[in-house]
Amino acid sequence: MSFNISTMCKTLKVSQSCYYQWIKDGSIVYKVDKQLNKLIKDIFELSRQTYGTRRIREALMKKYGLVMSLNKIGQIMKYLNLKVKMKRRFKVVTTDSNYNFPIASNRPQRDFYESATNNTYVGDITYIPTKEERLYLATVIDLYSRKVVGWSMAVKCNPKVHQYAVQKCATS
Repeated sequence: MSFNISTMCKTLKVSQSCYYQWIKDGSIVYKVDKQLNKLIKDIFELSRQTYGTRRIREALMKKYGLVMSLNKIGQIMKYLNLKVKMKRRFKVVTTDSNYNFPIASNRPQRDFYESATNNTYVGDITYIPTKEERLYLATVIDLYSRKVVGWSMAVKCNPKVHQYAVQKCATS
C-alpha cells in the first residue's frame, strides 16, 4: 500500500521539505538500512565477491544474529550493485598437439636411472595458481642427481618457456 507524499504531508501538517530532510538526515529506517547495507557489502567483499544471497544470509545469522529474507538481501545487493563473480570451471590445457614440428625421440625409453651426471635431462611443465593469474613453471632435471638444473616461469604456456629453461640449464 502506498500513499501520496503531498497528501500525507498535508494530513500531518508537515512541509514536504521537512519530510525529505527527515528522511535524509535521520529516520530510523534509513539508519538501519545504511548499517545493514554496510554489513552486507563488507561480507560480500570479504568473500572476494563470491557470496550470493544465501551465503550472506548465513553469515548475517552467524556473525550478527540477524534474520532476514533472501529477497531483502537481494534487493540490497541490487541497490548496491553487488554482482557475484561466478567461478569458471578450470580446464588444464598444457598440450598443443596441432603443430608440424618433428616429435622428439624417446631416448630414456622409460629407464629413469642414470649412471653419470649431465648425461640425460628430462623436463616438465606445470601451472601454479595465484590470486591474479596462473603461472607456468618449466623445469629441466638431471636424471642422475635428480636436481633441477634449469627452470623458467611465464604467464602463458608457450614453447619459449621450455627454451628458457633449457638455456638456463646450459649456462649453469
